[in-house]
Amino acid sequence: LIEGSSDEHVWADRYHGQLGDVFEIQDRVSRSITDALSLTLSPDVTRRLSHRPTKSPAVYECFLRARSEMWMLSGESLDRALEWAERGLGIASDDPELLAMKANILFQYVNISGAPPSTFSSLIAEAQDCADRALSLRSESAWVQWALAGIRHQSGDPEGSIRHFDLALTLEPSHADAHMMLAYQLGAVGRHLDHARLLMKRAGELDPLTPHNLGGLGWLIWFDGEFLEATDHLKVFQDAVERGKSPFRHFPAYLHAASGNLEESIRIVDQMVIDSPDHILTSCMRFLKHAWLGESEEALGALTDEWLEAARWDDIYPLYMAEGYALIGEVDLANEWLDFTIDYGIRNPDYLRYHDPFLEPLRSTTRFSELMEKAERLSEAVPEPSGSIRLLASEDSAESRLV
Repeated sequence: LIEGSSDEHVWADRYHGQLGDVFEIQDRVSRSITDALSLTLSPDVTRRLSHRPTKSPAVYECFLRARSEMWMLSGESLDRALEWAERGLGIASDDPELLAMKANILFQYVNISGAPPSTFSSLIAEAQDCADRALSLRSESAWVQWALAGIRHQSGDPEGSIRHFDLALTLEPSHADAHMMLAYQLGAVGRHLDHARLLMKRAGELDPLTPHNLGGLGWLIWFDGEFLEATDHLKVFQDAVERGKSPFRHFPAYLHAASGNLEESIRIVDQMVIDSPDHILTSCMRFLKHAWLGESEEALGALTDEWLEAARWDDIYPLYMAEGYALIGEVDLANEWLDFTIDYGIRNPDYLRYHDPFLEPLRSTTRFSELMEKAERLSEAVPEPSGSIRLLASEDSAESRLV
C-alpha cells in the first residue's frame, strides 16, 4: 500500500489459504488495511465489510456468471444465466442473492421479449415469488431490493421501482446496477435529473466492464433530446449488443434515426431481420423502419399480434408504437399508445413535449396537450430518492475533505 502523493510505503503483507477461505482472506486484508491507515469505521461500514456475499466461492461464482450472462441481453444469454442461477441454487437453495438473481433473469425475459408474450404474466409472477422468498431470507440485501425494483419497473410501477432502487443503494452504496437503473428510471419520469446524471456517472466508475453501466449516460442524454451525443456515449453498448446479436440493438437503431442518421438505423434493422427474422422485436423495428421512411402500408404489414401484445409489457415499446403510428398519420392510435406509455413509466414531460422528433405530428392535437398535462402531473408526483441523494452528498463531502 503506497501513499500516492509521496510514494511512501505504508503497508504490505502476505496471505495464505485455500480457495474455499477466500472470503476469510478478504476480510483479513480489509481489516489490515484499515488498521494500517488508522481508520475509525462506523458500525454500518464495519457491517458491510464483514458481510459475505454468499456461503461459498462456488455459489458466488454462479451468481457472478449469471449476472454477466444476464447483461448480454439475448434469449440465449438469459438461458445461460438461468442455468448458472439454478446451478448455484442446487448448492445453496436458500441463498437470497441467487434467488434475487433468478428473479432478475426471469423478468428480463419480458424486458427483451425473449419469450412468448403469453408467458409474460407467469414469468413476472415467478420472478415475484423468487424475490419474495429472497426478501424473507434477507431483507437487507441490495440485490433483493434490486430484484423487487426491476419487477416493479417491468410491471409499470416507476414509483415503486424508484423506491426499491433507492433502498438498494442505501444498503450497498457501491451497487453499480442500482446506480444505473435508478438513474434511468429518474430520466424516464423526468425528475431529479441532475441527481440522475451523478448516479449514472458513478455507475460507469464502479463498473466500467459492463456496457450498460459504462455507456449509461447516453440513456439520460436521450431524454435531453441530444441524440447524436447519446449515440456516442452508447457506442460501447451498441458494439456489445451487435456482437452478441442481442435484440437490444433496437435502441441504437432508434437513436441513430432520431439523430438523423437513418442509414445506420436501417443497417441495424436489416441485420436484425437477417439474424432474427422471427423475433418479436424484429417486427417492431421493421414497423419503425417503414414508418421512418413514410411507408404506411409496409409499416402496418410488419406488425404482428405477438408484438402488439408484447408492447404492452414495457415502457419504451409502447412509445415506439406511438411514434410509428404518428409518422404514418394514425393520430388516434398514436395518442392511445402515448397514453399507455405515460401510464407505464415514460412520462418525462420535456422529452415528450419538445424533444421527441417522431411525435411532431401529434403536437397540434388537443389530445396530445391533455396527455402532456397528465405526464406533468404524474412526473411531479414521483417521490425524491432521498437515500441515494444522501449517499452522493456524503461522498461529495468526503471527497472535498480529501482534496
